[in-house]
Amino acid sequence: MQDPRINSKEPLENKESRWIGLYKLEYSDPKGNKRFWEIAERKTRGSSELDAVGIVSLLKSKNNESTQIILCLQFRPSINKMSVEFPAGLVDREETPEKAALRELEEETGYHGKIVSSYYTMYSNVGMTNTNNKLIFVEVDLDDEINKNPQQKLEEDEFITIVIVPIKNLFSTLQEYEKKGYGIDSNLGSFALGLHMSASLLQ
Repeated sequence: MQDPRINSKEPLENKESRWIGLYKLEYSDPKGNKRFWEIAERKTRGSSELDAVGIVSLLKSKNNESTQIILCLQFRPSINKMSVEFPAGLVDREETPEKAALRELEEETGYHGKIVSSYYTMYSNVGMTNTNNKLIFVEVDLDDEINKNPQQKLEEDEFITIVIVPIKNLFSTLQEYEKKGYGIDSNLGSFALGLHMSASLLQ
């Protein structure tokens, strides 16, 4: 196995793209002036109007007082570096976000869980794209026999390494990965920063 790398970069026509399209929008501003905007848009959005889910997987066991969380490490060509992320994936057409979360969790990590909660839809870069996602909180019972020997079910072109850390160490763990040159996914980074800052801001 060799280190992944970018070999070339070239323009891509919309008609040739499988996953993402580039579009020019015309809109009217508050004064009635006609304006234009360029956006990137996923071609895979289904009936749920949601592009993707991120899975906040909370691993719990009677033998471990500290709740743990799963991180995924994988090379992302778009940033040309390794990224630290939540388990995540696109929502298939006619699939609910919750079903997608459980499916992606099993595929990327091998673990089975149950839905705890989900919250508002989030937009990661509103100046450039309308792509959106939702964080789904899933509890994983490590004492359940089905989770004793988890096996990933990755696609042929997926190379994902799983890391499990105590949730109380999440912020410091991401700081260490950044020092090593990893990219920090915005969903994960914001979640970790919120946990870290809440310790002082909510006192």
